[in-house]
Amino acid sequence: HHNLANALVDPGEAGRAERHYRRVLQLDPSHSGARRALADLVAAAGRTSEALALYEELGEDSSPSVLNATGALHAEMGNLDRAGDDLRRALDLDPTNIDVAGNLANVLASQFRHGEALPLYARVLAAAPECPDTLSNAANGYARGVREDDAFDCFRRALAINPAHIDANAGLANFLL
Repeated sequence: HHNLANALVDPGEAGRAERHYRRVLQLDPSHSGARRALADLVAAAGRTSEALALYEELGEDSSPSVLNATGALHAEMGNLDRAGDDLRRALDLDPTNIDVAGNLANVLASQFRHGEALPLYARVLAAAPECPDTLSNAANGYARGVREDDAFDCFRRALAINPAHIDANAGLANFLL
């Protein structure tokens, strides 16, 4: 069932894949691979609470990628302290993980902890200087941290790459008001 479910993980077969992962877990509740894959699938479907419960059932199997996922889900649910805790643990385990650093920077910026967020944004930008999402997130963080020149530069670069980038356009409009 696990291999079949893996083969079915695409948008058209997500329901069948979910059924097969659930069947694997009925047969072997300790199958962490199926639990992780099911959590990823459920998270992609926007079922945040259910995905979070599945990730947390992995317990000690929490890798940086699982902690990044739970951190992002906690942030989505507004549990910013818990999100920050998970993301810090993930970054401690994998200090070079740029996805985790970016997610933690976003959480810290949401908590108005710009002094902690800005170095993380700089690290993410060094690794992904041409990603409009990263540039827009960093620009918003810089704007909140009163680094106007850096904020404007990041918005400008994001929009040069993708002039239709909604967040960068909205962020720049708010920044210029």
